[in-house]
Amino acid sequence: AAMASRGRVTEAQLLAALPRNDNPFLGIRGRTNAPVWGGLSDYGVYAPALKKSLAVLGVKSEMLSGQDYETFKNAVVENLRAGRAIVWWHTWQESYQAPVLAKTSDGAMVKLVPYEHSSVIVGANERGVIYHDPYDATIRLASWADFKRVSAYFDNMALAILP
Repeated sequence: AAMASRGRVTEAQLLAALPRNDNPFLGIRGRTNAPVWGGLSDYGVYAPALKKSLAVLGVKSEMLSGQDYETFKNAVVENLRAGRAIVWWHTWQESYQAPVLAKTSDGAMVKLVPYEHSSVIVGANERGVIYHDPYDATIRLASWADFKRVSAYFDNMALAILP
């Protein structure tokens, strides 16, 4: 999200603004920068909590989630055409994973996906989406088939960062 905001906020500011919660829809689940990653304990955060924290820091964003794939894909492409970076939830390097349901401390059931990851979509072409991975500073292309598959793990979750 710090990358997608184009420097308006830092990672440190985001971490300070995000609450901790075992429900990733409400805050960061587990530790950040844990020595072992890919599990479900030190997990991360989902778009709704990130959107709220960005708003506290003065960054507007638009949720793109919960819709059918074609609507989601079209929203991603439209936001890219408008010059907006998009934080996208997927699995590390589009790996195949099996989502699981987990019960949070307040009794809610949430879907968690091993190797949950988010990156910044910066472009799209006939082959797929182009994204920047903040973990290893790589630029990757996810084919449209892989984009569809891994987006489905997270119910087509993304956050467009508005100017």
